Amino acid sequence: MMHDFTKYLKLNYKPGGRGDDGTIDCYGLFHLVVREVYNDNRFPDYKDKGILGGLHGLKECNSFAGVRGITKIDTPTDGAFVQMNNVYGMPAHCGIVVNGDKILHADEDGVRIETIAYLQNRIISYWK
Repeated sequence: MMHDFTKYLKLNYKPGGRGDDGTIDCYGLFHLVVREVYNDNRFPDYKDKGILGGLHGLKECNSFAGVRGITKIDTPTDGAFVQMNNVYGMPAHCGIVVNGDKILHADEDGVRIETIAYLQNRIISYWK
């Protein structure tokens, strides 16, 4: 099913943002969308970690498996967590697979939707 994600494009980027004040970071965007659109509450929000919450979520993604029933997958599917390198080549960014072949993500340049093909060289893994 195709979803309209334009409402998320209006959020402003801010480290530690979780959407409640109109700001979001990459992990906050993932967490908000996976709950609101895909009704998946297995991922923690790390709100208590402040601006380091997103990085904590990225670091802990391997521990999701087993504890929360989240597994690493080979083929991207809607609602999957995408672990990515940031623009500096560091494994410190994430997004969410949407509408089959796109990734919704947020960084200093804002919230946007880009194709998996465009971001392929930055993608590390998918989790669901």
